[in-house]
Amino acid sequence: MIVKVIENPNIKGWFQIFQLDMLIDEIRSQSLAMRKAQRIARKNGCSNFSLEKDGREKLINANTLTSTLDSI
Repeated sequence: MIVKVIENPNIKGWFQIFQLDMLIDEIRSQSLAMRKAQRIARKNGCSNFSLEKDGREKLINANTLTSTLDSI
């Protein structure tokens, strides 16, 4: 199950959480959005989720919240 955190292109500082291309929530801070995505990913048996910010995508380990790609 794919979980994505995407920076809202229209409202600076807001992040949208998607699961299977369906908007789940919109949260004001990146850290809170990542924690919620982590909970959703773990609940659904996923080991990773993605973070899209400034046009770049990063794969995040849902167990440790560490990146498997270069830092954003």
